[in-house]
Amino acid sequence: MQQTQAGDSPQDVLARKFVRVTHRRPDGLVEFEFAIGERALFVEMMLPDRAFDEFCGIHSVTRIDDGQEAPALSARPS
Repeated sequence: MQQTQAGDSPQDVLARKFVRVTHRRPDGLVEFEFAIGERALFVEMMLPDRAFDEFCGIHSVTRIDDGQEAPALSARPS
C-alpha cells in the first residue's frame, strides 16, 4: 500500500487518487469509495456506469480491488 511519506510534497499527495468499487447495481449505478492522498480517508459516491468510467479517467485513479494488498494502476477496458 502506498503511504504518504515525510518528504512527499503536497502535489505528490494530491496526485494519488484511489477508487474501490463496492457495488454495481442492476439499475446501472456504480457505488464506490474515492480517496485522495490516503486510502483510509474516503467518500462514498455513486455514478452511472459511463460517468464512473469517465470519472476514473479524468482523475487517473488507482483501482483498489477487494483482497488486493497493494493497488495496481487501473487500465479500464473499452
